[in-house]
Formats: sequence, structure tokens, C-alpha cells
Amino acid sequence: MNKKICCILDTCVLSFLIEDFNKIGVEEKERFNIFESIKNEINDFVVSSIAIHELTLGLQENNDIEDNYLKIIINYLKFFFNDKLKIEPLNIISANEYRKIYINNKIEPKNKYKHKIDALIVAQASHYASMLHGRYSDFWLITEDAKMREYKANDIKIYSLKETKKNLGLLI
Repeated sequence: MNKKICCILDTCVLSFLIEDFNKIGVEEKERFNIFESIKNEINDFVVSSIAIHELTLGLQENNDIEDNYLKIIINYLKFFFNDKLKIEPLNIISANEYRKIYINNKIEPKNKYKHKIDALIVAQASHYASMLHGRYSDFWLITEDAKMREYKANDIKIYSLKETKKNLGLLI
């Protein structure tokens, strides 16, 4: 049986995709190239509603947002991922999973708000994976946040983009 992989994407992994390619740095261009190499190897990509919300908040802080920017972001991401993108809404089961992850992961970043958001994203990913258990052979949460990769949750593996590329057997 071929591996069927679903990748759940974190905000920091997506943020550079909405930037002007000519204005991003070398590190972001490397991330973009990794995305280009892995996107055809992954069956489906999922973004939690909280990650989309965080992207929008980041743009609002920079006064870089238009009235319909959220729709533009979603349409661009769907185009980039060849319509293999799903957006997962927050629901009560995710909220219950969040409480367990937040309490059981003793990660203490300097910013408690960030810990809460990270735990919520991991919880949504974990819930999505458990909901579709059996449809995919693997669920991966992809993040560039080193602290977030320390979280433990059911049914998902948490990787960086480079780790994802390596686990797919693609040359680094």
C-alpha cells in the first residue's frame, strides 16, 4: 500500500507564502522551494481556522490588510496547493483536545498566549487526524516553530519543512 499522507499546516509555515516573492529573504525562498518539492507528494493539506485567523491578525498588525484579504489568502492557498487544501473549523471536540494538550505539555514559552494558540493548533490537528483515522496512513503537522515541534498529541507527527522533505525521501 502506498503511503497516503495528510499534512496539517501551521501559521509560520504558511506566512511566507502570502508575501511578495521578490521581497522575501533567502530562508523563506528555501521554504518556498521545499513546498514546491513536497506539494505533489502529499495527498491533502489542511489549515486550521485558527491558523488562518492568525495570518489575518498578523496582516492587521502591519496595516497590510484589505476588506477582502482573507478571501484572497484562502483562494491563493487553494491555488498554490492545487485544490488539495481543506480548512478545518474549530469545534467542541478540538476544544476538549486543546485542554488536554495545553495541560499535558509542559512547554513554557515566554508568551502564554502563544502557548495557548500553539496548543489549539496542535489540538485541531490531532482531532482532524483522529476524525479521519484510517483514510490516511500518516498525519503530519508541519511547523517551523521549534517549541511547537516539542508538543505531544495523538495521531499526528510534528515536523519542520526540512524534516518533511527528508521523510518523503526527497533529496535535501
